[in-house]
Amino acid sequence: MPLTRAGLGLALAFLAILPASAQMPPPKAMLHSQSINDCGPKPLADEMCRLPVAFEADDAEAHLKDGKDLAYWIDGTTLNIAARAFASEAVLEGSIEEGMTPLSTRRPMWGAAYRLPDIGKALLEVRLRGHPEAAFVYRGAQAPSAPPTSDPLIGRLEQIDIKSGAIGQRQVQVYTPPGKAPAGGWPVVIAAGIADLGPYAAIADALIQGKQIRPVAMVSLGNGESQYLRRKDPDGFIRHNLFVRREALPLVEKRFHLSTAADSRMLLGIGAAGDWALDTVARDPAMAAQVAAFSPPGLSEFPFRNRKLKLYLQAGSFEGPYLKGARSTCNLAGASFATCHLDITDSGHAPLIWHVEWAKVLKQVFPPRR
Repeated sequence: MPLTRAGLGLALAFLAILPASAQMPPPKAMLHSQSINDCGPKPLADEMCRLPVAFEADDAEAHLKDGKDLAYWIDGTTLNIAARAFASEAVLEGSIEEGMTPLSTRRPMWGAAYRLPDIGKALLEVRLRGHPEAAFVYRGAQAPSAPPTSDPLIGRLEQIDIKSGAIGQRQVQVYTPPGKAPAGGWPVVIAAGIADLGPYAAIADALIQGKQIRPVAMVSLGNGESQYLRRKDPDGFIRHNLFVRREALPLVEKRFHLSTAADSRMLLGIGAAGDWALDTVARDPAMAAQVAAFSPPGLSEFPFRNRKLKLYLQAGSFEGPYLKGARSTCNLAGASFATCHLDITDSGHAPLIWHVEWAKVLKQVFPPRR
């Protein structure tokens, strides 16, 4: 017997509320981040730590208004996070990467809580895995502000397909500033670990327009993982550098009038690519005189040969392994008499802080001509 319009409406309404009243799937074992410790009786000076969840399902639901699946609120130095997910687990990603605590066996409510000693300085990006629209950004009152960006660009951003004999097909992105290249070619940043050069180009473009830096080009070698880590994949590391030195750079240097002088070049790497940048310049000082590495896993065994080399490292106090890696690299550089600047930020492993650091490093390495 066909449903009437009223009957269909009642059926749909019942289906809409079914997950909230049905038995929740049995929860999986919680994923705990190795970067975050449980809070002890004495707060740590600069480290995020995990607190027991002190709110209940009703509190979580009260904060998840207007159809939101992820929400947060601040209580003193405590960051509380609530999520809605009818599943066997709810996992946070971004600046915080770990599972949440189930709050009910019948309602899809989940919770997490963290102590942030310098919460006013924190910059966090958090997502709920499997829910693309469920995300938030927390930027404390004393946290670094977002850098300026250009939209549209006054420079040009292009993509080039390179058929590499070393690593196969690869897409390279190139940003060039407006105007005519100087006699020695554009100063250039050679970047790895960046899937989309657009946000970084937009920041550089805005700083150029504002005369906060001199015009500089960028070359993005794309994204990868094991090819950047010599200690994990020596063959992949060698093949990737063959691609960079013998295939990609000769092509783009000629086509876009880029400088080949080490003093006018900087390597930039994020995550595992930070180790690529550091390892590459340690082995080949002529590659660049400056390196920026954000959240690098960290070198431990190779000395830097160039005493004039300048390193600009960043790591978040909420990403313990990367902070340890950045510190060990700076210690290694100091032992080799290279210059290392380490910026420890109140953040995790996520792009917004890398954008802030990118603008900061550009101003230090490529100041405007006077």
